[in-house]
Amino acid sequence: MISDLLDARPAVGYLLRRMTPMLGMIALASLSACSTLTPSATVTPPPSITSGPSSHALATRDADPVPADLLRGYAVASGQVPLADDDAAATMVNPINLDPQALARFGDLWAHLNASQAIVVADNPRIHAQLTWFTGHQAYIDRMTARASRYLAYTVAQAEARHMPIELALLPIIESAYDPFAVSSAQAAGIWQFVPGTAQVYGLRQSWWYDGRRDIIDSTGAAYTFLSDLYRKYHDWNLVLAAYNAGPGIVDRAITRNQAANLPTDYWSLDLPAETMAYVPRFLAVVDIVRHADRYGVHLTPIVDQPYFRVITLNKPIDLKAAAQAGCDAQELTLLNPGLKHAASDPQGPLRLLVPAQTASSFDLALQQLPAPERMLTQRYRVRRGDTVYHIARHFDMDVAQLLSLNHLHRLRLHRGQTLTVMAQNGDPARRSSRQEHHLRLRHRESIAHIARRLHVSARQLAAWNGTNPHHLLRAGSVVTIIDRPSGKAGDRHRIHYAVRRGDTLFSISRRYRVSVGEIRSWNHRHLNLHPGQNLVIYVASNEDDEG
Repeated sequence: MISDLLDARPAVGYLLRRMTPMLGMIALASLSACSTLTPSATVTPPPSITSGPSSHALATRDADPVPADLLRGYAVASGQVPLADDDAAATMVNPINLDPQALARFGDLWAHLNASQAIVVADNPRIHAQLTWFTGHQAYIDRMTARASRYLAYTVAQAEARHMPIELALLPIIESAYDPFAVSSAQAAGIWQFVPGTAQVYGLRQSWWYDGRRDIIDSTGAAYTFLSDLYRKYHDWNLVLAAYNAGPGIVDRAITRNQAANLPTDYWSLDLPAETMAYVPRFLAVVDIVRHADRYGVHLTPIVDQPYFRVITLNKPIDLKAAAQAGCDAQELTLLNPGLKHAASDPQGPLRLLVPAQTASSFDLALQQLPAPERMLTQRYRVRRGDTVYHIARHFDMDVAQLLSLNHLHRLRLHRGQTLTVMAQNGDPARRSSRQEHHLRLRHRESIAHIARRLHVSARQLAAWNGTNPHHLLRAGSVVTIIDRPSGKAGDRHRIHYAVRRGDTLFSISRRYRVSVGEIRSWNHRHLNLHPGQNLVIYVASNEDDEG
């Protein structure tokens, strides 16, 4: 994972790191006696190349290794690389269709990678430990290469264009197993696993519609820029990779400690966090396996050494579902455009679509002739006196988060005359009239969460209605906004009588029977002042019980 530029570690973590080298010497010494790194290692037969469409299943349980940021000291010291937690999610895909003629004409991308020797793989027991794990997990390698088959040609080409070692295109194997939908516990995302802070530094935009960290083109450019910046600082690829994982601040402090103790300052001599102690050897092990797959008995499914996708520049936002109907496989569009969080372009850009390189040119014309999807149309709105973020969002049938993201706002406060971008088609009064707004004045100081429990709604929803957060504490006299929707016709229900209980409100009763406050008012007296024992007439659906 790319760590934030500043990193603080707890004291216990520091003690573990001080112990790691000693533990490593003991455990790795015993490991070397049972190493299985021989040319005669058992090889799992290569998977068959299917001709059917890719099977894309998000949140599918997988047994891929834990990302480097989750590794802990003991496992690293003993040379063990644990499997992923059973709850880990990975994107499962089939390998892309292999064209034997194209493979014969353009060659294998793995052979292309072998041509570079820019990154040196040392003879080191920490690398041997990682090699032992990889050579024993052919199934993992098959899954990883299936994911990488769509993106690897691009990452290799971009490294070459920047005159960087093309072995760096293998780094997403360590970061995410080449899963563009991967998200770590630290909220790092995409094949290069950018955390939000570093993503912002390197220009990866995030909005309600779009996440540049998951965009193959933008994230690859940002990752190589970051790696280039680190190389200008350290002039050593091992230190660069360590800083990419842990952050340059941690690497700098480790170098300073060694300098003060008159110790070497190369990567192998530094006392670094446990995850970083495993991260670089793990990458180097992958590099060595790609160079010498036959030696290690590992099968790498061939990938044609040609771009798998091409870029179509759009003249307007596009919906992926509509694009698929114009003549392209929907699953491929999803896999090639993972930055589109809601299966549609961000109106703010980038206005482009990645499609398989072999897609017919007629698709481009059909794509440009599609009308802009209704849910993508926007208009401008000028803030008036008394407007709030929530009321504007509700007026245009938007989420508060969507309104904030669309306008790059980081706080809820607005000022009169401010111009906002809102969704155009959602200002339809007929749609807005289906929502009814009610107000509750608080008699005592109360939290949003407590009010939500009292009204039988979620704290998150109540907070969104009022433009605040679920933990906010409201003062006595504050007015809370509540939204409900009318349900079906009264003729489809049966009449019951409900006896008001202590603590009841119109809204809590409406939630219980899945009707609106307005309907309860219309069935009874329009202005109701509830009191315990009062009888209310309510028309409920046939499957609702009479609790009165």
